[in-house]
Amino acid sequence: MKKQNNKLGHQAPKGWRINRFNSIEIEGDLHYCYSHNFVYNCEEEERKLYNAEPCYYTDDRFVDTPHNYFHHTYLYWTRWKAISLRACIRRTLRCKNIPVGTIVEFRKS
Repeated sequence: MKKQNNKLGHQAPKGWRINRFNSIEIEGDLHYCYSHNFVYNCEEEERKLYNAEPCYYTDDRFVDTPHNYFHHTYLYWTRWKAISLRACIRRTLRCKNIPVGTIVEFRKS
C-alpha cells in the first residue's frame, strides 16, 4: 500500500509573501453598524427620522463603530493584526446592505 503525501496548508515558494491587509474601507456617505454588521446611508436614515418612520437612530440596540468618518467608513481596521485577502472577501460578503456598485478597498497600511 502506497503512503499518500497529504500536505496541509499552502506551500509557498521561497520569497513569496501572503497578501495581508490592515483595513477594509468603503468610500461614500455610508456608515457601518458594528453590532449588527450592516451598512446604512445616514441621509436616508435622517429622512426616515424626520418623517417619523422607524430608523437607525430610534433603536437602542444598534451600536455604531468608531471608524465612521466623513465620506469614509471602515468595515475592519487594525494596526497590528493583518488579515488575508480571503478573510477580507469573507468579511465584505458577510456585511449586509452594501449598495450595488460600491467600491470596497482593501488597504495594507
